[in-house]
Amino acid sequence: MRLLGAFLTGRWSALGQQRMTSESQHNHEVVAKHLKMASNKPTPTVELPMLKADTLSVGIDAPPERVFAFARHTENLCKWNREAFCLDLQKNHDEADRVRYHHCVDTPCGPAKMTLASNEELGVIDRYLAWGTDGREVVLPSRVVPNGRGSEFIITLFHLPPSSPISHEDWLSLWKTDLFLLKSIIEEKSDPPTGTSSGAALP
Repeated sequence: MRLLGAFLTGRWSALGQQRMTSESQHNHEVVAKHLKMASNKPTPTVELPMLKADTLSVGIDAPPERVFAFARHTENLCKWNREAFCLDLQKNHDEADRVRYHHCVDTPCGPAKMTLASNEELGVIDRYLAWGTDGREVVLPSRVVPNGRGSEFIITLFHLPPSSPISHEDWLSLWKTDLFLLKSIIEEKSDPPTGTSSGAALP
């Protein structure tokens, strides 16, 4: 019986390690897939200049897994990112590129086609956008990282072209408003202190 118990314990331990390895490989494969898709885009005939960028962040009193679970869902963009980015969101029905870009979004900077790639293990939430009539692709990279008992949500914003209908300074101001809204929504949904009634669960 002792030999059987030891065998079963070892067997279940091996299965658990195998499952964890499989999940980790899947997460890395998701990111690798989108990196490969980006690398397969045609190389522009004219070398594009490097863009200036600003990085914004907000501290959120909630664990990283809770922040990630809310921010990673495209459908939630209209709940928190509705001033600076997501004025309206629709599924992309264009057969020519809907495999790459899953959604169409109206932004203060004009319409764009978008797909969102995420990896919970790495805290990655990246938006790939075809912005403008020339189909130029840009990325809005964001990260969720631990910050003490809570989290830090970080996003990098490349400067808008002069032809944009909104100035980059005004866009940054809208983003700061949206980041504060993200913080408020998630913290309201966070588990309350012991002894109080529980709040709403995140989707």
